[in-house]
Amino acid sequence: MLGRNEKGQLGTGDTEMRSQPYFLESMKDMNVVNASCGRNHTLLLTDRGTVYAMGDNKMGQCGVGNSNPNIMTPTRIRYRGPPIVKVVCGGDFSMILDLKGNLHSFGDPEYGQLGHNSSGEYFVTATKLTRSPEKAPKQITTWIEKTKDHVTPVEVADIVDIACGTNHTVSIDK
Repeated sequence: MLGRNEKGQLGTGDTEMRSQPYFLESMKDMNVVNASCGRNHTLLLTDRGTVYAMGDNKMGQCGVGNSNPNIMTPTRIRYRGPPIVKVVCGGDFSMILDLKGNLHSFGDPEYGQLGHNSSGEYFVTATKLTRSPEKAPKQITTWIEKTKDHVTPVEVADIVDIACGTNHTVSIDK
């Protein structure tokens, strides 16, 4: 782990920048097989299919089930289901892919990138609009296929790979 750390995204328990590689003592007994970095948060996947998160969590992008602004050390995400096989971070959101090909998302829904058919926007008052983030993994249950003529629902999507940009997600099915 190295680089900027102002939100705790390196998992070191502090916000000090690291210009040299830093070993996370708290993860020493775990075999990390996949990692992904968002704008200011990080996800780590172990060989047991367990996901740990750290860093900026203002929009729930760490998936730990709360809105604590910063997760300073690797914290297990709030997820129960098949083992996870891949983690991917966008700017302020995250995606996890499980062993059965199901995709789960959490964090900032602003541009619809979570796949729940919503930008999460709602009015607090008649003049104040805000967003409601997903604070824990939520499965994407509806998939569509677009051709030049039609948009139709897909009965079963078996996702095999995912990628995220700052505000968008791409998934590949079998």
